[in-house]
Amino acid sequence: MGVESIDSVSSEDLEITGNESQQVMQAKQVMTFLKGNGATEKDIEDLENYYERVSGLEEYGLNPDFDHRHIVGDDYDDLSDRFYGNNDVIGPGSEHGTHVAGIVGAVRDNDLGAKGVAGNIELMILRTVPDGDEREKDVANSIRYAAENGARVINMSFGKGYSPQKEYVDAAVRFADSLGVLMVSGAGNGS
Repeated sequence: MGVESIDSVSSEDLEITGNESQQVMQAKQVMTFLKGNGATEKDIEDLENYYERVSGLEEYGLNPDFDHRHIVGDDYDDLSDRFYGNNDVIGPGSEHGTHVAGIVGAVRDNDLGAKGVAGNIELMILRTVPDGDEREKDVANSIRYAAENGARVINMSFGKGYSPQKEYVDAAVRFADSLGVLMVSGAGNGS
């Protein structure tokens, strides 16, 4: 890997691809170029927002010595370890699950605009996927927890292309199904 110069930037250059390390470096390069070549304030603001999102990857996401699982008391490699976590269901990146829960369970006829598709329900909030990187163990344990604790419907609002421990999630789905739990996934959440 070496230093590359950038002669010009087009909108296609902002379609940043590659691995996370390359994304961080490309964001820095493009931002530096734009600042020196007449970019609008909006261009700079958009890139700075993107850079803020990916800059933590250098310290945390790309650091093989950083173990974020200890925060919730989990040994990721031990699939039998089912009881870990914390009560921070709000935290950063909780907007998607909150939005989906609102579609289902928003209080009806309260003059606030939203009307949930299911009236008079009780929501069991389980934050399974931090920042869009679901782990099969977390998904499987959440499905089992919900099924064991009386859930009748589980929102499966997640999806990914590669699942190294897919069989663990499949077993949890079969378990929930055996208890009569309906599991619902949106068409846009992977296959």
